[in-house]
Amino acid sequence: MSEQPDIMKIPTTATWSDVASRILGRVDALTGSDALHLRFGIDETELTQVRVERADDGAVTMTGEAPGAMPVVLTWPGDAGVDEAGRASLIARAVVTHVESLAAFPDDDREWPMRGAARVELVTAEKRTAPQDARRHDFADHRTGAEIDAFLHYVSLIPLRRGLTDAYVEQHYPGRTWHGLVLILQAAGIFVGRGPNSPRCFPGVATVWFTDAMKWAVEWEDGWVSMSTLA
Repeated sequence: MSEQPDIMKIPTTATWSDVASRILGRVDALTGSDALHLRFGIDETELTQVRVERADDGAVTMTGEAPGAMPVVLTWPGDAGVDEAGRASLIARAVVTHVESLAAFPDDDREWPMRGAARVELVTAEKRTAPQDARRHDFADHRTGAEIDAFLHYVSLIPLRRGLTDAYVEQHYPGRTWHGLVLILQAAGIFVGRGPNSPRCFPGVATVWFTDAMKWAVEWEDGWVSMSTLA
């Protein structure tokens, strides 16, 4: 699988407390004018997306947006001598509080490992935000999020044992293997495991453009594009 250090797909086996601690680790590591783009999903629905942006003067702004909810915008100044660790803790706590406040968040956070999904993307000042239309021809293939979900329905024990998965891939993804496709989705941070059940595509994916696990781009329903380093 390709190394993509700027994208962290938090395992679905993680407890909500573990998700919170991993968010803190990423916020604490923000430098320069970098930003974090966090996405949270519940079942098949995108729960919310959060941006944590660091300005040139050191100030940090958190913006949380969720369907049917008012946007949340909080800013922490970048004063000289600011306690970076303490501020990172406050920011991470604000992200967690925003997610927990949403109506769709499980009443019992013990449900999170089987229902939730979290993804964190580091966005540097130099990072490309979208492939040009002409460059899309550089990718060997593309599929919608719904088509990826249809494929992942076959990536579980029973269809694998019965040969249904290989037959599906041969028909819909000629020349590819189910394992190779999974590696691409994992590299892109959009493979959501569901224990013994069939995995799902991360909520909010519009289209995935790909050649292999080293070269891919994910177009999200909100227009944002995540790209591999080699795309």
